[in-house]
Amino acid sequence: MDNKKKSKKFILAIVAALLIIVAAILGFIIWYNLPINKINRAFEEGDIKEVERLFPELTKDEDIDSVSARLKDMAGNYYDDYLDGDMSYDDTMTYFKLVSRKVLKKDKQVTKLINNINEIEQSRTDFNEALILMKDEDYLGAISLFEQVSKLDKANYKKATTKIEECKTAYCEKAIETADELIESGDYEGALEVIKEALEILPDDEALLGKLAEIMSYMDVDLEGKYTSTIDLGDLIAGELGLTGYNVYFPAVLVLELSDDKLKIYVDPDSIESALNALTANEESMEAVYSLADEYGINKKEADILIALTYGGSYAKFIMDNFGGEIQDALDDFTHEVKCHADSNYIYIGTTDKNDNNYLTYSDNGTSIKLESYKGNDSILSLLPYPSMWTLGDGVKGSF
Repeated sequence: MDNKKKSKKFILAIVAALLIIVAAILGFIIWYNLPINKINRAFEEGDIKEVERLFPELTKDEDIDSVSARLKDMAGNYYDDYLDGDMSYDDTMTYFKLVSRKVLKKDKQVTKLINNINEIEQSRTDFNEALILMKDEDYLGAISLFEQVSKLDKANYKKATTKIEECKTAYCEKAIETADELIESGDYEGALEVIKEALEILPDDEALLGKLAEIMSYMDVDLEGKYTSTIDLGDLIAGELGLTGYNVYFPAVLVLELSDDKLKIYVDPDSIESALNALTANEESMEAVYSLADEYGINKKEADILIALTYGGSYAKFIMDNFGGEIQDALDDFTHEVKCHADSNYIYIGTTDKNDNNYLTYSDNGTSIKLESYKGNDSILSLLPYPSMWTLGDGVKGSF
């Protein structure tokens, strides 16, 4: 009987122990599979995707806060690693996209970090592209991109600031080099345009301002004075006298008078007598004169006798006495006065500034000017031969 009792107690003890063990095992299994413990093991294994998957299973506020805090701490570490260049943009954003999908979806700090990362990534792209443009000597394009580098981009922001100054210096040097080449070729307008464009970017640059002053000194023209040129106005005189079919020679001296803002052209009255002498000394021109006498019924022989008796043989005096008024009217019509503006290559007509439809092209050697061509309205200027040389007279050149 005692043995039976002992056996029964032993069995009961074993059963109790087994129950305890089973309960413990079951308790461990339950504990082991708690969402927070699964999440902790996922943290240890670095399986953030699993953490994110299990997070909705958490029910306790302290567990939710704990996991959220750990993920936020990791987000800060990822951000720091990205800033230091120890982690790529893709790997960094893989983490942030994962944790912001559910766990930290509404977390303002994480949202800010994501925005910062995107800003920094764009900044790094801009910086690298700017370096390429700088190497290709597209300094303005490089400056534009360097200026977009973010202050958050600690690795590149100070570098970008330095590179901007380097680009400005290089751009300035390139502009001056280009301007010097244009100056050497005589294209002062082109050189001026290059420097003005550069000054729009660097308005206070002393080197550019100095080059501008240099170009302006080259472009200062000194044309003021009276210039003369002997030009055959025979066709004009013949037309006024009604002579057709004859090549009349009348080499009059024209005066081109330039002042600050005016151009005046006229026939030197003192040259009329010499021009008439040249006309009457020209055989073909005299044929035209004889035709005038013939209109009055006087032949060539009779005309010579008449001129010898009345004008001492000077047909020039005869023409001046009988046709001086018509000749003077023709020469007066040749007088032309107009506003003008000059630079180193053009004399702009009818304006005190530039225009693109009424101008003379010219070259100047200090003692004479050569009128190369004329573009403009019908005027006396259109009747001049081009090119034509004009010699400076006694007039003193001044500032145009």
